[in-house]
Amino acid sequence: MKYSFNLNTFYFLLPIKIILHSFRHVKKLVLHLKIHKYNSLINIFKILFINIVYILPFIRNYKNKINIKKVYADENINEICKKNINELYKIGCTTENVLHIENVNQIIKKIFFYNKENIILRKGTINKSLIIKDGESVEEYAKRLAANKISRIVIPIDLSKSTFIKKLIMSKFNVDIAKNFLKSNRFSISASCHLSSSIETTEKEKLGNAQLFHFDNDFNNFLKFYLYLTNVSFDEGPHTYINETNKIKDKEHILMRPISDEKVMSKYISKKTYQGSKGTYFFTDGFGIHKGEPLKKNYRMILNVHYGLEQIKYYKYDEYVNAEDK
Repeated sequence: MKYSFNLNTFYFLLPIKIILHSFRHVKKLVLHLKIHKYNSLINIFKILFINIVYILPFIRNYKNKINIKKVYADENINEICKKNINELYKIGCTTENVLHIENVNQIIKKIFFYNKENIILRKGTINKSLIIKDGESVEEYAKRLAANKISRIVIPIDLSKSTFIKKLIMSKFNVDIAKNFLKSNRFSISASCHLSSSIETTEKEKLGNAQLFHFDNDFNNFLKFYLYLTNVSFDEGPHTYINETNKIKDKEHILMRPISDEKVMSKYISKKTYQGSKGTYFFTDGFGIHKGEPLKKNYRMILNVHYGLEQIKYYKYDEYVNAEDK
């Protein structure tokens, strides 16, 4: 009887907890990412609604159950795309593939050339003395960041200037997966580069660096695309995804709070850790529990792209596109 009472109390208080948590989360987005500068008031309320309603796995599951029946109706997508979409619905992450190294090197050049002044830290713009210098290599820059005790930077990518990167994001392969997973030709796209170093960090820094288990709830349906721009071994911060948590989570993990490794390992059975060479890429449903492993050596650079089913901007350079116009 005691257990039943506790469980009933939990479910009674859950809606209140979700609403309060959602207000706090949106407040952080306004204060730190300045999303009110790029979104209308209606959009801010839409973000709040997503955080209150779509944080519940059963609502997303109901929507996905309808969507998955439509996946194979598109005769123009190839078998690899179908396999990836099926993996996304089933376990939340796909098998990895590898992009040609010349394309990867071009992406790195475009990031460093067109976006070097866009660098941000977790809570604001980086000191101008730490902006990428002309001719500075990735390795040289990573060493300079580590020497200044900076564990991670984010470089939002201006896709209007970085057309080579936009072509990758809007390639037929990526768009076929995005539009069939989202079940829409219209979606938001965003790209950013994350450069992490292997300096010692506090738990608070790990939280800000997405190196503690968590999940995202940015859109009512969304897809993440990750591309390794460096070699990533187990000691160099690989992405770890807890399989099937896009569909079901323990009741303790309904709210968007960091989850300890111990709790994750005790509650869930299967995980996927993406180790790979430079050019390795994969897709995930960001609503599943995941993290970047803390680095033990060297540095890691990754391209992080989202495809989201709403006209919402989290960064200045986010775009809303129609895949049919591609």
